[in-house]
Amino acid sequence: MDIFQSKSRRNGLRSPSVLSRRASRESHRSVRSTPSITIHPSIPPPDPTPTDKHDIEGALNFHLGQLDAMEARIKWLNEQMDRDSVVLVRLQMDKNTAREAKVMEERVQALFECKRQMGGNISWHRERCHMLAGMLKEVPDSRVSPISAP
Repeated sequence: MDIFQSKSRRNGLRSPSVLSRRASRESHRSVRSTPSITIHPSIPPPDPTPTDKHDIEGALNFHLGQLDAMEARIKWLNEQMDRDSVVLVRLQMDKNTAREAKVMEERVQALFECKRQMGGNISWHRERCHMLAGMLKEVPDSRVSPISAP
């Protein structure tokens, strides 16, 4: 008998941690033995392009609102990039702040990358606005105006 064995082990009893590990291993074995399930990729929903004039106006307003919000974000990003660029130039002038200058340069690059990636979203929302505006011109007004109602 080893002197490093626990008292419960010497008496033939197993500690709860050993039991839990064994149960855990057995549960993993049972999971592995289950037949594999094939997951098929889901079919994307059809394009939710509105057909009613009211729905088209709502979708157009949504995209215009998104463009306004992105304009505000880009304005904020530009301000941050301007401030950080000034700090970066000051840090690069001082030889003792090379590490801080490197961190600030990475920050400016990250802000620039964020701004660049927003360009794709902006162009998509603009395309949707142009498409919806064209649809809005073609769809007749399906609502009855309050003046012509009996």
